[in-house]
Amino acid sequence: MSRDRWRPYRASSLPNRRRASLMLVAIFTVLVLVTRLACIDTNNRTAFWPANGVLVVALLLLPWRLAIPVLAACLSVNLAVNAFCGFGTFEVIVDASLNIVVSLIAAVLTRRFCGARIDLSRFRRLIAFGTVAFASAAIEAGIGEMIEPDSGNLIACLTEALQWTLCDGLGLLLATPALLLCFAGGSRSYPCDAGPVERCLLLAGTASLAAVSFSLPHSPTFMLIYPILILTAFRAGPPWVFASILITSLIAAALTIHQYGPFVLLSSRSILLSHGMIQPFLVSIFLCAVPANNALGEKSRAIRRILQMKEAVEHAATHDTLTTLVNRDLFRVRLGNLLRSREKFALLYIDLDRFKLVNDTMGHIAGDQLLRIFGARLLTLVEPDTTVARFGGDEFAMLVRHRPGETALDQLCRRIIDVTRLPFLLSAGPAYVSASIGLALGPAGACDPNELMRRADIALYAAKSAGRDGYRLFSEELDRASFDRDRLRADLEAALEGGDQLRLVYQVKVGIDDVARGVEALLRWQHPVRGAIPVQDTIAIAEETGLIIPLGAWVLRNALAFAARWPMLTVALNVSPVQLRHPGYVASVLELIRSSEVARGRIELEITETALLEDNESIAAKLACLRAGGLRIALDDFGTGFSSLRHLHQCAVDRIKIDRSFVAAIGQSEKATAIVRAVIQLGHALGLQVTAEGVETEAQRQFLVEAHIDELQGYIFARPVDEALFMVGGDKCRRWRLVADDRLDAARSGDATQAGPIEAVGIAA
Repeated sequence: MSRDRWRPYRASSLPNRRRASLMLVAIFTVLVLVTRLACIDTNNRTAFWPANGVLVVALLLLPWRLAIPVLAACLSVNLAVNAFCGFGTFEVIVDASLNIVVSLIAAVLTRRFCGARIDLSRFRRLIAFGTVAFASAAIEAGIGEMIEPDSGNLIACLTEALQWTLCDGLGLLLATPALLLCFAGGSRSYPCDAGPVERCLLLAGTASLAAVSFSLPHSPTFMLIYPILILTAFRAGPPWVFASILITSLIAAALTIHQYGPFVLLSSRSILLSHGMIQPFLVSIFLCAVPANNALGEKSRAIRRILQMKEAVEHAATHDTLTTLVNRDLFRVRLGNLLRSREKFALLYIDLDRFKLVNDTMGHIAGDQLLRIFGARLLTLVEPDTTVARFGGDEFAMLVRHRPGETALDQLCRRIIDVTRLPFLLSAGPAYVSASIGLALGPAGACDPNELMRRADIALYAAKSAGRDGYRLFSEELDRASFDRDRLRADLEAALEGGDQLRLVYQVKVGIDDVARGVEALLRWQHPVRGAIPVQDTIAIAEETGLIIPLGAWVLRNALAFAARWPMLTVALNVSPVQLRHPGYVASVLELIRSSEVARGRIELEITETALLEDNESIAAKLACLRAGGLRIALDDFGTGFSSLRHLHQCAVDRIKIDRSFVAAIGQSEKATAIVRAVIQLGHALGLQVTAEGVETEAQRQFLVEAHIDELQGYIFARPVDEALFMVGGDKCRRWRLVADDRLDAARSGDATQAGPIEAVGIAA
């Protein structure tokens, strides 16, 4: 076996391999001296040779660079002791060399047939190791008899080989397990009830009983050794019982060799017969501990399984199953501990932008892959003592201990943002997301975990509101703004429940002949304390809280009531992307229109290109359902989003509305003027109607009329007004007229062809 393929057994359990090497050499020396001086008969024979077990343990536990010096040192010790005992030079060299050979053979066979380690709690493994021990000794005996035969008598040679096999096989069987357990740390794998004092007493009691039993001739007291060994196995564990077996074997062999004990037979062949009797006894005391040891091993494995199950349950209760990161519960515990320690730290809330788009378009499997990759990336950016957690969905958090300065925190946030921008190579293809981060510093005052987490959440909201893909640090200004938002959420909910805070205003849309073709319904919120709330703030709060769904239904009901009272006009409403993503939106809109008895062709829904960017396929399918139900669709703010032509191609719409920024630049920017003319031509080429919004000057109106625009909308015609002021002169800038009487009659009779162009409704804008 080459050095590259040889790996030591559980080498990591040896705290100091060099010290272990020295200890093994010392133990080998002691065993050789004891065996040679106390256990050798007049014919230089012994009942067993335990020193070879030391060599096997060295070969199993140590790497080659340490095992070879140990073998060399043990070889030197063996040569010196054999020479001291009066062996001949040739006999000394052969005997010492064969000890090395049998150890190598036993180590190789142990690796081959006993698995990655000698599991002493399994009976089959012990039997396998016993077979390996005696097979190795038989090979050694055969080699020894070929090199140094005692006589030409075959029977004598076989008897000598048998004695040699029993001697070295027993030595391996009795010494190797005890030493392997002691040096490989196996004692920690077995539960035992005895303390250190009781273990020592059991070991001393077994040795004393062996000494007494083998000092008395023909005394049956040696039978008491068996229950003592079984008790040691159950109380102290395998390392101590095998050590007791080894010591008992040495005492029994030494006293038997010197004609003491129950196995001495007074005959001319007493020595040989004594060996023949003592060796089965040594095997029997080894085997007596095997059932107890096996039972203890089963107990150990049962306990280990229970502990593993307990650890698995505890891990599942405190860690995220998808990313294996800390979950919210354990995160809160650690956050509380840090607050109590008064240690400075930083709390980071991290949210993935556009993750829902990846989940919806590429599937949940791809989304889970992205979350796992992102969690692994976060771990590469922080120190080992930093807690990284996943709260659920695409929400992550960090506890950065030993809080660095603001510059270091800025660098950490930038690194997080940078690694998030890198492509995520998923099974469904590459995906791209960004990260928004909210920071809160602790301890700040005497805040509890809930307060600090609230601050980080406020900072995260500010980062997302600022355009995402960035980070914000909590401040008192952000806290006040959050408090105002919370109050505004409650006020909006109260306004929806009743009262006159919410109302709709209407801005007319006219044709090139200044005849009114329809109106756009716009939401207004007059707060009793704050006054007029900007519409963008109202929509943002409604989208955050989910109030956009009931708010949209309120707007649609009131717009439908207006449409019923003004049958010659169409009504357009703006639709939020959050509404379009709601699963019941299409059905609710169609049901409200059906119950109002307003012709569906008079309702137009205005969407923005931003809504299409978030979930193009899903929203396009819903728009197709609405259009198939008779409603008409308008693409609002055309030209300000991304890939406008792609949206025209993928989503069937009836109208495009040129954004007011292009209309305002007519006559001032040649590029803007050219863009407006091109959009009108493009819309007509695609069979779409084109509306220009934000018309405020006569020059703009004249240019659009000459460019064959279909509809115009802006302050030059009228400002948004309440229905009560719609026709009574409330708008001094009004520059339009209703359709002629014949068209009014046609509209009331439901003839849409005679009533003029039909435009659709959307929801609040």
